[in-house]
This record gives sequence, structure tokens and C-alpha cells, in this order.
Amino acid sequence: MFKRRGRVFVISGPSGVGKGTLVRDVLKQRSLHLSISYTSREPRFNEEEAKSYHFISKDNFKKMIDEGAFAEWAEVYGNYYGTPQRELEKHLARGEDVILEIEMLGAGQIRKMGEDAVLIFVLPPNLNMLEERLSSRGTESEEAIAQRLSCAMDELKYLKDYDYYLVNNDIENTTRQLLAIMEAESHSVSDAFLTYLDKAGRGFSL
Repeated sequence: MFKRRGRVFVISGPSGVGKGTLVRDVLKQRSLHLSISYTSREPRFNEEEAKSYHFISKDNFKKMIDEGAFAEWAEVYGNYYGTPQRELEKHLARGEDVILEIEMLGAGQIRKMGEDAVLIFVLPPNLNMLEERLSSRGTESEEAIAQRLSCAMDELKYLKDYDYYLVNNDIENTTRQLLAIMEAESHSVSDAFLTYLDKAGRGFSL
């Protein structure tokens, strides 16, 4: 029997594009492990420890970097974010697919690791709608929103490094599109699968 290694699905995009909602909706409909990132920023009013993030100090985060505890990490808007290496490896080794909601720099690090990763970039329909979404969250100042909008334009340069893009105009439709990508990728032919077939010859079973 072929024992597949889990696959990493990376979800990235500008702040306020709806990545979190998209991930939550997909998790309701497909068996995936959601990797909980570590961050050095303060929790928002609606966030919970170990459900939204693992919230730690900057000093502790830097210590974990030095210890090689992260599969990927990045500094974003003055705060650190990172994916725990040990947790990621545990689920992939079990053959479980993992979904990561991470920034573009982190996505590049995951790809360089050589993991079977599918990178998906989520876009807003336009910048005006992105501004409306950021404002409706009520968690940031006008200055912070302006900074995020400016960064959104810079972040588009990473689009060429991704495998797929989704325009999040309607969350239900975008969720269906993401699920379709995941289903197609679950049947893609990998090097590991080809090696297995070569060794198994006739009479293999899946």
C-alpha cells in the first residue's frame, strides 16, 4: 500500500483580503490540519491563545529562531510570525494535509524546504473593497490601514511565485474554487508516487 506524505497548502494575500474566513470555511468541508502560527504581536479582541495564534514575546520568538524551531518565519509590520517545524513535520509524516495561512516571504521558505507545497494567492476584487474590509474590522487606525494598502501593492510582485490565484469577490464561490484546487492536487502525480509504482510493478494497491 502506498503511504503518501502529507501536502502543504499555503494561503497568502494582502491583509484584509479574507484569508482567515476562507480557511475557516474550507476546514468545515475538507479534512485538513490547520497549523497555528506563533506571533510576537498582541492578540486582537476576538483572538484566542492556541486557536488564533500562539502569542509570545519578541525575545522568546527570537530565541526560537536561533533554536531552528520554525519551518518558516517572517517579520511583518514590526511583528514576527512563524510556523512551528516540529508540529508541521508530525502531521505531514502521518500523511495529513496541512493548511498554512502565512505571508509571502514565509511561503517562499516553505517552497525552498522541498516540501510538496501548493501556493495559493488570494486577491481582492479591487483596492477600494480591500480598504472597506480593513476599515470594517475596526482594529486599526487610518494610518495603519493606509500602510497596509500600500504594502498590498508591493505584495503583488510575489504573485508570480504562486501556483494559483483566487479573487475573493464572494466568499462562498472562492471557497468552492479553493476546494476544487485541493481536490485536483490530491490526484496529481508526484515523484514519490511514480517511484512507488516503479517498485511495485503489477499488482499494486492503493
